[in-house]
Amino acid sequence: MTKIDLGDKLGFIHFTKNVKPKDEKVQLTLPNGELREPQKEVKLLGITLNNLLDFKSHILNKINKARKAVGAIWHLGGVQKGMRGSAVRSLYIACVRPIVEYGLEIWHHKILKGEIHKLEVMQNMALRRIVGAYRTTPIAVLQKEAGIMPYSIRLKFMVARKAIRLHLNISKTNPINGHLLTLIEISNCKANHALHVGER
Repeated sequence: MTKIDLGDKLGFIHFTKNVKPKDEKVQLTLPNGELREPQKEVKLLGITLNNLLDFKSHILNKINKARKAVGAIWHLGGVQKGMRGSAVRSLYIACVRPIVEYGLEIWHHKILKGEIHKLEVMQNMALRRIVGAYRTTPIAVLQKEAGIMPYSIRLKFMVARKAIRLHLNISKTNPINGHLLTLIEISNCKANHALHVGER
């Protein structure tokens, strides 16, 4: 018989747009008689979920972690000393992007312009260290020289790539195929533009 872990990680949450005061007080009774209060956020497989399912907490948390990682990388490169720009670029792609883009296919449709702007600011900091450029250097130039696309485009590019991969690996009669094809079509022009930036 499978035993359920009743530890601190076990919890529950109300997923609803309008949480009524009486619902907020509803408790979960565990088999051992212990009562658990509903949580405002839960973490499932690395994705932070709140009761509105807007993924705002998850996105902002990942952006903050990415900024800290970029800050650590910043001290490793430089114009005269430190790692070369190509090595810093590799570090950024291997260590920072996975932090931000984890679970992208789940939360991408909820990201706001302000959050995309924060992603761009974080990436611009890395670009200046990769290229070794002054703060006043135009961002478009940094992106071209580093071969890194802006996040406003990359998010759509990654969604299209994931949709294509999933489309090729599921049955053609699966009802989700129609949604995947729509995603691919919408993101196609953005993905083509991204390829011109030179990123691999």
